[in-house]
Amino acid sequence: MKSQPIKLGVYKVICLAVKHHGHGPAAQTAIIQSLQYYEHLSEPMAECLNVLLKEFDHAQLSEEILREILKIPRSYPMRMGIVETIGCLIRELACSEDLTSDAHQTQKQLNGLYDLLLQRTLDLSISSYVRSKVFTVLSRLCDLPVKSPKQRLAITRAAVSALEDKVAGVRRNAISLIVKLMVTHPYGLMHGGLLGMEWEDRYREVVKELQKTEKYHGRGRTRVLQSRGWRRDHLDMVFRKLQEAIEHPCRSRERFALAEQAISTLYALGDQPEVLSNTVIKILSRRAFRRRERLVPSAAEEQGALTGNTAKESDDTGDAFELNQLLFVVDHVAVKQIVYLELVEREWKRQKQENELAEKLARGTGNDAASKDGEELDQVAGNAEDEIGDRIATVRETELLYGPDSLLALYGPLLVRICGWPDQFKNTTLRAVATLSFSKFLCVSSQFCDANHYLLFRILETSRDPNIRSNIAIALGDVAVSFSRSSMRTAMSCTGVCPIRTYRAKPFISLNTT
Repeated sequence: MKSQPIKLGVYKVICLAVKHHGHGPAAQTAIIQSLQYYEHLSEPMAECLNVLLKEFDHAQLSEEILREILKIPRSYPMRMGIVETIGCLIRELACSEDLTSDAHQTQKQLNGLYDLLLQRTLDLSISSYVRSKVFTVLSRLCDLPVKSPKQRLAITRAAVSALEDKVAGVRRNAISLIVKLMVTHPYGLMHGGLLGMEWEDRYREVVKELQKTEKYHGRGRTRVLQSRGWRRDHLDMVFRKLQEAIEHPCRSRERFALAEQAISTLYALGDQPEVLSNTVIKILSRRAFRRRERLVPSAAEEQGALTGNTAKESDDTGDAFELNQLLFVVDHVAVKQIVYLELVEREWKRQKQENELAEKLARGTGNDAASKDGEELDQVAGNAEDEIGDRIATVRETELLYGPDSLLALYGPLLVRICGWPDQFKNTTLRAVATLSFSKFLCVSSQFCDANHYLLFRILETSRDPNIRSNIAIALGDVAVSFSRSSMRTAMSCTGVCPIRTYRAKPFISLNTT
């Protein structure tokens, strides 16, 4: 019965018959049978008893029916009737305008009734109708003008848990309840939020603020460009000092840490740090492999006669400590070049996103056709991002260690030679530095890694130096993280954290060997 006036009129006829014409026992029997055999009549019966109590001041029939319900075995229609009754009580208490009642006591009653309903969501009886009915009643209670934030959170948790129920009807009603919770969510009450057109107004304000910020940054950029000539002369001087610090011919091991920090500074501040790194590597290479002359004793001196004459012989052997310095600088530059590429990729994507945002702001919010065009533009933008990533990956794979103009490509074979011939290169420090540099080169290119990773395992197996073995154990994890699909990944079980990080974005220029 959907007509409220007609339904209320029928309720009043029944109430008059019960109170004034002795139809109480008959009404009691009819209501109990309705609750037992017709589950959909539980709410109308509760409404009728509520009218009898409120408007006719007759509570006897309600009390008798409650006593009768307690005596009846709790079949699922009865449990569903109780659920409907609890829902009606909650609605009555929440909408009551009785000023004489205690608000704290009313809220306490509401909490208890909500707890009873939520307990029924865990009804594990054979029939699932009770659980479904609970979610239906809770959905209707969401329309109450009085919002109960704590109860809504508990109801949401119960509905989410019911999404895993085995019965499709329960899941369906739980989904309906979640939708109802979102539609009737009291944003302003719970979070101080905004609704409707207020969000659009706030969006327009934010857009205006962003435009003002862009203008401000534009003026700031002009000032920066004006002072750049000052802030560049000084940087050039700093770079010269850093280059001198890296190239300084000192045989102290502390110089390695200094060189590392100097290279990191170059890549953090320089516009084209690879150009200066190119120069430094060439200077260190010439120093490490320069021809040296050594004195060779004559035959008479070998027989004990000192004639004072000695011969000089050219020596092609490089100095071990200077070679250590060179390899250390080379591997750190290789890692920084990877960082460089990552930053270039990030910068290109950022510029693309800014251009897209500017285009969207220029178009504004249009009709469906404009939205469709925007979706197509987003798809094209996603493809453009993929192209950027593929381009950077290609540079990393084919240019850094294999490009014809890459200076770093000259040192991969050298590291393989030093690490693979320990009998020829016996200097302990040189082998340790070369192994560490070789490990970093494996992180640069998956092609280089696939071709040479077996050597790292062989060193781990045969080396007697605990420091070398420890560094290799860490390096294996770094390489595994760098190339998850490489054959290196399948050849090991350890994991690690790749030391490559990101700093600032600059345009990429390969290290030229000329």
